[in-house]
Amino acid sequence: MRFCFVLPVLFFFFIQPIYCQRLIIKDEQPTWNVALTEFKVSNSREDISYISNILPSFFFSQFSEIGKHTFSSEEILLFRKKIISDQITKEEKNLSLYIKEYDNAYFREVERRREIKNKISDSRKKIKRLKDYKLGRVIVSPVKDIVFITTDEADRPLSFDVVDIDKFASDKNFDYVFYGHARQFKNIVTLEIKFYSALEKKNIYSTSVSSERDSLFSSLDNVISEITSILLGTIWSKITVNTDNRDSDIYLDEKYIGTGSALNIIVSPGEHTLTIKGAGQEEKTISVFLEEKKSNVFDFSVTLKEEKLTAINTLPQEANVYLDSVWMGVTPFLLDALSGEMIIRKDGFRDTRMLLNDIPQNSIEIQLSPDIFKKDEYIERKRNTFYTSISFFILSVPIPFFLYALTSEYNSAYSAAIISNSNYDEIFRLGRARNYTYYGYHASLFLTMALLVNTVFKLNDYIKAGDVLYKKNSRSFN
Repeated sequence: MRFCFVLPVLFFFFIQPIYCQRLIIKDEQPTWNVALTEFKVSNSREDISYISNILPSFFFSQFSEIGKHTFSSEEILLFRKKIISDQITKEEKNLSLYIKEYDNAYFREVERRREIKNKISDSRKKIKRLKDYKLGRVIVSPVKDIVFITTDEADRPLSFDVVDIDKFASDKNFDYVFYGHARQFKNIVTLEIKFYSALEKKNIYSTSVSSERDSLFSSLDNVISEITSILLGTIWSKITVNTDNRDSDIYLDEKYIGTGSALNIIVSPGEHTLTIKGAGQEEKTISVFLEEKKSNVFDFSVTLKEEKLTAINTLPQEANVYLDSVWMGVTPFLLDALSGEMIIRKDGFRDTRMLLNDIPQNSIEIQLSPDIFKKDEYIERKRNTFYTSISFFILSVPIPFFLYALTSEYNSAYSAAIISNSNYDEIFRLGRARNYTYYGYHASLFLTMALLVNTVFKLNDYIKAGDVLYKKNSRSFN
């Protein structure tokens, strides 16, 4: 009876909470959407309207290289609360629909009402579990891909009434909204710039910029820097690399970032290695230090390599030409290179190696030497080695069996001598003979296993040699 009373208590206090925690809540949002809207104007002058319309495109060109947003601990906490709040709101809407459906089905069949009633009960339980759910158990990705949006469904610039910015962000599923006002007095343009966070439900950045119309965009550097920090969520630096050769490949820390030029590449601040290289040009590598929240610009002048054309011919022809182990072509061949090790390779002939620096003339003819290596003799040698190794193995197999039997006989005699109380000298002799044969057994067993392993390796070499001969015959047949 006491056990029957304890079991329900354990179920209520232990098993039920575990069951309730089976609910898994995780982030289902694939991207972090950022809206860049056109700026509202306070007058109808044509020039200020143009500036207002062009601002979203300008800011998009500045921010488009930002591909990911890293959450801070505060943002993760707010995001988890938002996910649970959205789940509760969704479930409460479902509950309202179930209740309404239950009322409408009140006079209908009983089975239908029972089904709806179960849904209402399940929905209420889920709402309770959501409200009790621990924030730390909500699965959230710490990094989000950023998507910038500048137009609406009709491909028109995004525009909205500032009073309803929260509704605008909610309806369009925007996580950030970049917006503002523009006005002009004579030649002075004033911009009121704001950055709204739907997660925090407030403007997280607000500033005012006044400048002459011609220098307006250059005066926005600080705004771009601050918004970039918000979007990235981490410290950053920008690098722009320009070269005077559009075919030059640009690498930052051995990672390709562009050809000819690389604009506004976002990286972490600190020491980096910048490399410029390409065909027909000298490679340049420098160490650079990138300051935090700054755009770093580097200009390179590419130095072209001196060209050297070498005509290569072989007797016989159709030999493969390699330069520093890279296949270049088949003779006769015109090689464009200044230095490196050249390898001439053809089946049935020895490899010819030489340095390009050792070729003073612009053409060279190479007489290939036949390969004196005979594959048939090589295979025969491998076969004989295999037969020798397997013979030694077969001859060694009986030795462990013989020594094992001899050890057993001496062990039996030694035990019998002890039981019959023979003299000490006889017992000592039998014991020593038993030990010697026992050690010999293990040594012979080790030798036999070693010979077996050696035979397996020799068999593998023999099989590989036969495969070489097979490939040779196949090529000859073809």
